[in-house]
Amino acid sequence: MKKDVCVCVQLVNHAPSNVSLEALALAAKLTDGEGKVSALVLGAEEADLASTLIAYGADRVVLVKGGRLAEFSADAYVQALHAVLGELSPQIVLLGSTGEGKELAARAAEMSCADYVSDVIDVAVEGENLYWKRFAYSGSVIQKETAQTACVFATVRPNAFKKCEPDAARTGETLVKEYQAEDQALKTQVLEMITTMSEDAKIEEADIVVCAGRGMGSEEDCKALQELADLLGGVVGGTRPAVEAGWVARNNLIGQSGKSVAPRIYIAFGVSGAVQHLAGISGADYIVAVNRDEDAAIFNVANVGIVADAKQALTVMIDEIKRMQSK
Repeated sequence: MKKDVCVCVQLVNHAPSNVSLEALALAAKLTDGEGKVSALVLGAEEADLASTLIAYGADRVVLVKGGRLAEFSADAYVQALHAVLGELSPQIVLLGSTGEGKELAARAAEMSCADYVSDVIDVAVEGENLYWKRFAYSGSVIQKETAQTACVFATVRPNAFKKCEPDAARTGETLVKEYQAEDQALKTQVLEMITTMSEDAKIEEADIVVCAGRGMGSEEDCKALQELADLLGGVVGGTRPAVEAGWVARNNLIGQSGKSVAPRIYIAFGVSGAVQHLAGISGADYIVAVNRDEDAAIFNVANVGIVADAKQALTVMIDEIKRMQSK
């Protein structure tokens, strides 16, 4: 069944986010070479964006410009998204499962009288029906649902799908559109954008993640994790107990109800390995776990397991990396 898919691309430091490129890979799977994959970028100014998105699987790139779109504003963005989708008429609209993506998808779906599915981790085709898969009951089961409307909006969970290998030889069309949101439609106004450290270094994009668990013991002990992350060029994340205790920024919660990560190296200190947390690290290439409990569930998925006190092992690791880097 032919389906046209539109991916609303989100930018990180003026480049397509990983989850948007992953959504393009899902879009290519859904069209199966029969439908058209469109990549829609709101507030785009970068000239080389189109070639990058085409290389990653887009057949058509739509760059939407306008004064109100220079900075993210949900009111302006959802109006522009709804207007452009009315012209493209896709059967499926994909966005990343980020704060911005979920808000835009939900509001645009309501404006379009379309179904909305959040945090998609996989899809399945059975006969003429397309099913969306997502975690439910704290990650203990996978829920399967299908849309009842002609168009469906879905947000893609970060790191649930693998990006396509970029093909510089691919060709596609590029459209540039101007859109000015109506003032009466804007309920909020962006006065200033402040980027926090956790937002500047997005954990979903990181190649190396250092994670704090309950076993770290205190916020003071967790500060050494940032030193290790800095030495390795990584980002610090945390399990729910560490986040609830205030040791790690809430934006960097890893797990079924937080962020999914897919780094090259994931190092867990004092992490027990609850199923909700493991759901968020399934995409990691290499897992190193440090825990004093030799029966901790985290060791069942670790490539390297170290039975030791997390704080003592962290100190040894930092000292050894400093020694190696000083040579």
